[in-house]
Amino acid sequence: MKLYGYEDAGALKELQEVSIVATASELRSLADMLVLAAKKIEGLAEDTSDHIHFSDFFKGMDSDSADIVVMTVAS
Repeated sequence: MKLYGYEDAGALKELQEVSIVATASELRSLADMLVLAAKKIEGLAEDTSDHIHFSDFFKGMDSDSADIVVMTVAS
């Protein structure tokens, strides 16, 4: 697994660690989204990819909240 992120409007950077500050409801929704991402990987043709935005999955997000994007890659 690799982690990437942005610092405000900066360039994409590879990260060593990510800290998530969230409510119990947000964590449950994130867990559901990760399960969905795993199912998407299983359905992808070899060497293809797809992605999911948490902001699309969790409709109760504040507009100033950080987004989480899960990139799925079939190998």
